Amino acid sequence: MISEERRAYDRKYYKDNVEEFRAYSRKYYKNNLKRCRQLNRNYYLRNTRFFMLKRAQLRARTAKLPFNLILEDIRIPKKCPVLDIELKVGRGRLPRNSPSLDRINPSKGYVKGNVAVISNRANILKKDGTLEEFQALVKWLKKQ
Repeated sequence: MISEERRAYDRKYYKDNVEEFRAYSRKYYKNNLKRCRQLNRNYYLRNTRFFMLKRAQLRARTAKLPFNLILEDIRIPKKCPVLDIELKVGRGRLPRNSPSLDRINPSKGYVKGNVAVISNRANILKKDGTLEEFQALVKWLKKQ
């Protein structure tokens, strides 16, 4: 176990030498780009729920929406409850089957009981359509 005195010393040392630490980090990242990217990717895959929570928190703060979620409130199912497709964490630009945090009632914000994890495709479809528009679309598709 590291003593409190050692932690205080380390914090002070880092604070006094922060530019050297940053320069070393930049150089290491540049020289080990492929390895660092893979480590970052693996970290994201292991902590997807955490990143979903933090992005939702940022969106709530930006839009001045209520937010009271904790990590346990975000459960990623195996399949999208809307489109019944397998959910898989994507990389780069979000694929259709990536998990996405949806506000069931957008005006309520990111609060317990008002969020669900659905596929990115379902969330995009739901984004700005009304029930009447969806019913009209289904009616038209049935005629075709």
